[in-house]
Parts: sequence; structure tokens; C-alpha cells
Amino acid sequence: MSKSNINFFSRLSRGFSYCWSIYRYRVEITGSNSPIEKLSQLVQSFWRTFILRKQVLFFPDGHRPFHALCKALRFLGYRSTTDPGKNCNFAIRWWLAFDGNPFAPEDSFDFLRKLKQKGVTVLNYNCNDISKEYVNEVFEKVFGYPIAVDPLAHHGKCVMKLNWNALHKGHVIDCPVQEVKNDVVYQKLVNNETDDGLVEDFRVPVFNGSTPFVYRKYRGVKDRLVDRDHTNTKAVIAEVEDVLTGDELEKIHRFCAEIGMDCGEVDVLRDKNDRRIYIVDANNTPSGPPSPITPKEARIAVMRLAQAFENAFGHL
Repeated sequence: MSKSNINFFSRLSRGFSYCWSIYRYRVEITGSNSPIEKLSQLVQSFWRTFILRKQVLFFPDGHRPFHALCKALRFLGYRSTTDPGKNCNFAIRWWLAFDGNPFAPEDSFDFLRKLKQKGVTVLNYNCNDISKEYVNEVFEKVFGYPIAVDPLAHHGKCVMKLNWNALHKGHVIDCPVQEVKNDVVYQKLVNNETDDGLVEDFRVPVFNGSTPFVYRKYRGVKDRLVDRDHTNTKAVIAEVEDVLTGDELEKIHRFCAEIGMDCGEVDVLRDKNDRRIYIVDANNTPSGPPSPITPKEARIAVMRLAQAFENAFGHL
């Protein structure tokens, strides 16, 4: 057998192996039980593996299994790569700042710029800064009212948190303060407490100006600034119209466009006193679905995220 034939059969074998893994995942997520349902998932898997054949470049870093987008793309049968030498249908500017660095690495930008010049769409291309300070600035610009406070002039309590992301090291402090610290931001203490002694956060997925649903997350007041799986007491899916007004959703989408985030999630709080919403965080590489969501709702979330992603970017 010639070398070309060996390579062909090797690629074909890898293709069928990938198709089978996508099929098993789709059966698991959809809960398909009947032979007809499983046959439908097998056809979908074959179509997406061998006919549709979408490949996405994640650059400079690759996603991880705990990322929500990883699960959605797997359900869609999209292949992903971190190899800039491979062909791709589109790319995503994706960096894994486990230290909380909210600034996109500059050394990756030149390659992505050249990729765009070749006509390849790069999602989150203009998402350079998701720091708390920049979130505060853009939020006030879009919504017309601030979340940032001047700790030297403000009287009462406020939240002091690190400017970087995902570190969960905020504190509620009394103002005015004698000295402003470096590398922190000072924000309004949003009263998002519920009647049963919890705090409620909204996690809002966004795909190019569309939102399929909203997560409602709850935890104890003492953990209000520690959004972790072990602190959340409940997480559920809510329909957008049950949580946000049309004007609020439109402004959230404008906020995402302003910071260059085509695909991601934002954390939103509603103050029970003034009834306004406040964006407190932007997540361009979100994990999820959040714990402790039920297994059934987690599967529903993955399917709805996948559909929203394909509706927004499936033409690429």
C-alpha cells in the first residue's frame, strides 16, 4: 500500500473516531434514548464531522474542558486547534490568564492582525482589556450612571476589589478612606440581597448581540464577593425577559461591543433599592455552566449556548 493510501486511511480512521466521540457526547447532552433519537444524533454527528467540517483556531491559548465554549463547540462538532499553521474557518482571540491578568498579550496581536488581513474573522479581536477599571469606565459610558465611587468623598460602605480578574479578593469597606490604594477599584455596594438572606447574581451569555438565557446564581451574603463553585448555593436558568428589560439587554450588548467582546459572559447585579442593574465583571473565557446547577439544566444550557453560537457565527 502506498504512503498516500496509508495517510488517507489514517485520516479516515481519525475522522470516524472523532465522529463517534461527538455522537456519544450529543446523545449524553440531549438525553436521546430511543433508536430514532440516537439515529438522528448519529446523522448529525456524521454531517458535522465529514460534511460541515468546521475548524476554529484558539489563539494564543487553547480552551479547556471546563470552559462553556468548549462544551458548546463539542456539541456542534466543531474542531478546535491552537496551531496557527492549520486552516480554520474563523479564530477566537483566547488567552488563559490564570493569574488574573485582564490585558490581552500583545505578542499575539500581530499574527491575528495578519489573519484578519487574509479575510479570516477573529472573534474578540478588539477585546484587549477586561480590567475592573475599564469595565467601570465603559459601564458608565453606556448606561449613563456609575458603579465606581470616589473613596475619598463617598460616605458609607463601598466595595474595594483588585483591578485584575477572577481573584475574588474584594472587601466591603467604610468610606471615606484616608488613602487610595494602587491596583484596586472602588465600587458601589450593590444591594442584591434576597428575602431569604442570599445575594443574587446574573450571569449573561452574549454572542454577537444576542443572549439565549440568563443564569441566576445565589450564595450567602458573607460570600457576596467570592463567586466560586463552593460558595454558590443555587444556580438556575432563567429566560431573558424574566430578568432584564429590553433596554437593559440592549445596553448590555452595547457594553460588550464597546469592550470588543463578541463572545463571552458578563456578571450583572440588580440593586433592590434603585432597581438599576450594574455590570461588575466581563468574562471572555467563561467556565460553565455554573455549579451547583442541576445536571438536566446544565445539559439544556450547553444545547442553548451551542445554538446561540451557531446562530451568531455559523455562517463563518
